[in-house]
This record gives sequence, C-alpha cells and structure tokens, in this order.
Amino acid sequence: MTTQPRAGNAEQLPRRCRLLAHRGVYKPDGDTALLLRALDHEPFDPRTAVLDLGTGSGALALAAARYGARVTAVDISWRAVWTTRLNALLNGAAVTVRRGDLGAVPDLGTFGLVLSNPPHVPSSGSLPLRGAALAWEGGLAGRTVVDRVCAAARALRPDCTLLMVHSALCGEDESLEHLDGLGMKAAVIDRTFVPFGPVMRARRSWLRTQGLLGREATMEELVVIRAPNSSERPHRITVDREGPLLVEGPVEVTDGEGEVHESHRFQVAICTCRRSRTFPWCDTSHRRKATQEPAPAAGPRRRRGDMAPTHLTPPPRPPESRTRQPELPVPRGDLSSQVIAALCDGGPPDTLAQQRGITAARPYGEDLQLALYVLYELHYQGFEGVDPELEWEPGLLALRRLLEQHFLAALRLDAAPQTDAAQAPADVQIEPASYQASSVSHCLGAAPAAALATVTVMSLFGLHRGLRGALVGHFATVEITSSPGSRHLANALRRLDAGPAAQRFYDEHDEYVEADAVHEQVVRHEVVDGLLRAEPFLDGDVVFGVSATGFLEGRLGERLLTRWRQGRSALLHPLPDTNTPPQGDTS
Repeated sequence: MTTQPRAGNAEQLPRRCRLLAHRGVYKPDGDTALLLRALDHEPFDPRTAVLDLGTGSGALALAAARYGARVTAVDISWRAVWTTRLNALLNGAAVTVRRGDLGAVPDLGTFGLVLSNPPHVPSSGSLPLRGAALAWEGGLAGRTVVDRVCAAARALRPDCTLLMVHSALCGEDESLEHLDGLGMKAAVIDRTFVPFGPVMRARRSWLRTQGLLGREATMEELVVIRAPNSSERPHRITVDREGPLLVEGPVEVTDGEGEVHESHRFQVAICTCRRSRTFPWCDTSHRRKATQEPAPAAGPRRRRGDMAPTHLTPPPRPPESRTRQPELPVPRGDLSSQVIAALCDGGPPDTLAQQRGITAARPYGEDLQLALYVLYELHYQGFEGVDPELEWEPGLLALRRLLEQHFLAALRLDAAPQTDAAQAPADVQIEPASYQASSVSHCLGAAPAAALATVTVMSLFGLHRGLRGALVGHFATVEITSSPGSRHLANALRRLDAGPAAQRFYDEHDEYVEADAVHEQVVRHEVVDGLLRAEPFLDGDVVFGVSATGFLEGRLGERLLTRWRQGRSALLHPLPDTNTPPQGDTS
C-alpha cells in the first residue's frame, strides 16, 4: 500500500462530490478539509472498513468510499443521517449510515480506520440534546465529546488507526496523553489556522475571560491527530481473585485439547474456575452458592418439572400498543385516592392535610407505593386523560417529596448496610443454590406493593443527585446479578416449552451470558471503583444502594414464592381475559 497522496487534491474532494447540507446539518469547513487532507495520505486498501464518527453531511464518508473502502457513517442527528444517505445516493457511493453515538457502534473493533471530527467548541453549559448546536458544542473546555472518542479508542483492533481533528483550544496535549495512555502512538500530523466562524465570533468574549483566547486573536488553530493502535501494545488483563480474567479483545484461546476459541468482543471474560459450561469463556459459574432454608409450604409442593396450575395460565392475548398511555389505576387507600383524584381534577392536592396520613402509612404498603408510583409515572409515559403539565405541578412535587422521605427513612432503617463498598459487589455475587426464576406482571393495577417498590426505588435514586451513590449501587446489583437470572429464565422457558416469541431473546443465551460476565467485572472495577476514586465520600451511599435493592427484591421474592406454594397468584387480582378467581388483598 502506498503512503503517497491519491489522485486528486483532498481539499477539493467535497467540490467534486455533489454535497447537499440540510438546514441544521454541519457543512464541510476548514476542519473537514484538514481531515480530508490527512485521509488522502492514509495508507489503506479497498478491503479496509472505515468508520466516520459524527459524519455530518457525509463528506468524509464519501471520500473514503471513493477510495474503495467499506464505509460506515454514524451521527446522533437524524437530519445528518438522512443528509448523508441522500448524498451517498446522489454520488453513487456505498455507505452504511446509522443514527446514534458511540453506542450505535457495537462492532468498533472491526474497523481498520476511524475518522472523527467531534464537536469541540468550548462552552459553559452541558451538551445540547437536539438542534444544530449538536455539531459544534463541545461542553466544558470543549473536551466532552473529544474525551469520549479518546476513551472509545481502547476498543479499536490492534492494527486500527484513529484520525481526529479538533481545535487547539481543547488542548492537543490532553488528547495525546489520553491516547498514549492506551498504548497508541499518537501524534499531531497536520495543523492550520482558520478565521473565526460565526460561533467562535459570538463566543470570543467568553473565551477570553476563560483564558482560552488572546485579546487580539481572530484565528482558530485546528490540529489533526493520528493515533495508530500499535499491534505491539500489550493487552491489559484484569485479575479478580474470585472471578474470571478480564482481557482486552479480540483474543484467541487454545484449550488443553488444542481447540482454538475466538472472541471479537472488546473485552473478554476468561474462565479460571473451569466450571463454566461455555469454557473457556466465563458464564459466572465461579459464584459461591448460598443455601436457603425452604419456607414452610401452606399447600402441596410441586416438583421442579411440574407445570404451573392451569388457572394461573392466562390464554394468549393480542399485544397492546407500547405507545398507548396506561389508564389511571384503582386507588388502594386514602393517599392514592387523593393523588388520583388530583390528577383527574387537574388541581393540586392538600399537602398539609395529607402529611399526617403519610406519617401513619406503611412505607412498603399498597397505598403509599401506588401513590408514589403514580407520581413518578408522570415523568415517563403519563396516564391517559391526565394533563402532561401536571408533571411539574408544585403541589404534586411537594406531596411526592413527603412520600419519598417516608419511604427512604424506612429503607435506611431496614436495609442498613452490614459491609463496606469494597465487599458489597462481591456479596451480591453469592447466588442462592435453590434459586428459581420468577416473573410478575407489569400490569399496574394488579401488581402488588412489593413489585411496585422495586420500581419506585429506581426513580427515587435516579431523580435525586444526592442519591447518585445509591443509584450506582442499585445499578451494580442489577448488572452483576443479571447473568444467573438470565440462565434460570432460559432454563424455565425451555422446561415450560414456551413459544418462539418468549424464547427469542434467550436463543443466543450463551452469547448474553458471556457479555454479562464481562459486564460484571466492568461494573465492579470501572463503574463502582471509578465513582469512589472520584468521590470517595459516596462509599456509604453505594453500599446502601446495594443493600436497599437486595432488601426490596427479597421482599418481592418472598411474596411470589409464598403465593405460588399456596397455589395462588401473586397478583392482587386476575388480569383481563383470565378465569383466575379473585384473590386480592392490600397486605
């Protein structure tokens, strides 16, 4: 392969292409031309897979396609996606265009060349969620998106090269250090000065106050960074005393019988206990087993292979639209009655009058949990016939806060942590030896308080910045325990001879278990440890999140198993179109 410039001038390439730019889509500018010039000197052949990250109007993608590469273009803006698709059609170029950010590229390790012109204009606020500003707003110091691209480079395959252009205002040294820290041989290969555009001119005074611009500056310096992922770079291996080896992929593993196993994931969990059914890949079989004393059965026990009672098996129902808003549920007490009445009337409730009722209510009871769930649901789908403006009605927010305080106080008392932040993630890996997969209906009107509480606690942690540590603890608990749950569900579906629709997700069960084994280690070593390195004072909150999640899930599991052993449904009342006899209560 030659490293000489290809035929034609890269800076003129956009003019030789028919490029349309929809209003609100980034048009090729000086940074595009600079990156095109670098692309013109980049050695690659027609078999090379090229990724254009943040494609805009598709100028870079079209250039790479003209050179014969297999090109995938990604952008978070729908307008940019459709513009690039149209430009590819107009120019007869074969370009695969996806909508999304880095998360839309699960196969990042398959590309040989990655092009990126990330938003890099420094700003004082957070990144916009929509609009044309997505193309240039770089967040604080202009590095929010730039740092994400640098961090994603760890997933590139050993012979891949990253070409990235950004403003020197972002700090080229920071980018070089970040990429060098990943073992890449990063260097600035080109730079140029361009006059300030409209955005930079409008922000010039603020940039001067931040010390990013000189008083007389009228030009912006742009740099192109080339970072080849050296094949000589050692792969990082993370060792867990009681878990698998976490290895940067892709990898080839030769077992004792000489068979070669390949994995193209960016991180791979390799079994060390030799108990994995997917050996050499980890399936979380290393987890310790905790025996459980069986609860006394109130009715005849069923053997493991027995089918569920026929009166608990509803006939098939036509699928409901996911876009349809749910109806308001039937109240279960004074609190939920007043909340639902306020939503129907469109007026605020009498918060002071309800305060006495809240303090007397059971924090995990049907009435309080339903009231809290309904108030949280205003932030999600809402309810049919309920004014969306009530989401931020001050009276409802004040009432929700009182309910949250009562619920949170009970959780802190009943789920008080008994361990520290280092041990908590390991504790949730201890898998019950007699664990049985379970399921509960998502029908709000029939779901018991024990089920509602496992959902309301997520919103409680997620909507309060002060509980971010507990939110990470909750997330870690769910992520670490997802593998055995998936395995048990897959076994249950096969045992019950569930139809194709039910088994679709688990048909590739082994693949998901392998991924979850990696997630388990990533959550422990990068999410939890990363948060505590940045904010060590949150260690108690992380442990509380782990403990509270386990406590509420345990209450739900106890209700389910107790009811099922009694031959009864765990729901408050039968779902529509079933012949289940009424068994509801408000316990």
